[in-house]
Amino acid sequence: MSDKAIISVEKLSFSYNSAPVLEDVNVLINEKDFIWIVGPNGGGKTTLLKLMLGLLSPKKGKIHVFDKSPADVRSRMGYMPQVANLDPKFPVNALDIAMMGRLGNGSRFGPFRDRDREAAERALKETGMYDLRFRPFSELSGGEQRRLLIARALAGEPDILLLDEPTANLDLVVEKELFKILKRLNERLTVILVSHEPAFVSEFVKRVICVNRKVSEHPTCEIDGEFMGDLYGGELRMIRHDRRVGDKENHG
Repeated sequence: MSDKAIISVEKLSFSYNSAPVLEDVNVLINEKDFIWIVGPNGGGKTTLLKLMLGLLSPKKGKIHVFDKSPADVRSRMGYMPQVANLDPKFPVNALDIAMMGRLGNGSRFGPFRDRDREAAERALKETGMYDLRFRPFSELSGGEQRRLLIARALAGEPDILLLDEPTANLDLVVEKELFKILKRLNERLTVILVSHEPAFVSEFVKRVICVNRKVSEHPTCEIDGEFMGDLYGGELRMIRHDRRVGDKENHG
């Protein structure tokens, strides 16, 4: 991990109409950080991610990515949204979807070029989806679809990878495989992961940004069941990913 800050958020506040969502947020994210943004539904996690992407603008405060406005450097960020908005009946294969990640990275008009296909194929290889590149999207499993959507984000050759709920509704085995992919990607990319699930993997993430209108930061070693209960307003069972898959706790 580098000490070079590539995302800076200073005294940021945001509201939808008159309803405050985020208040006085201060965050620094360094190059090659692996950050987990966690918090309850409605706490502002996805809003913070969209502010980093420049899809929303703060009502107060400042946010810079690579010392510029987020919208000006959006091409350097790969985004996996919470909802893919892909019709499963639409006749496209995995390679077609990965190629969509090249939109905006090449010429404005005309067909994809050879280097677009090469970038998409590299992304498929990095996510373990290359052998399934001609498989229709509708025939992919839930875990395969998530890996494909990560490949689509990678195809644009970003410096920062932002993912909104990539492990939602995945079983533990598939989730752990996805984290292994993200760990490898983190060797060259900054990874920012949004989730409301109280599952932390100390071998993967080093810092946790807790979002519930206000923001606090913690190393993963400080996160326990009591802390998460306070954040979510109730008792929650922590899930340890370093347990063996066969352990009963992993299936409860």
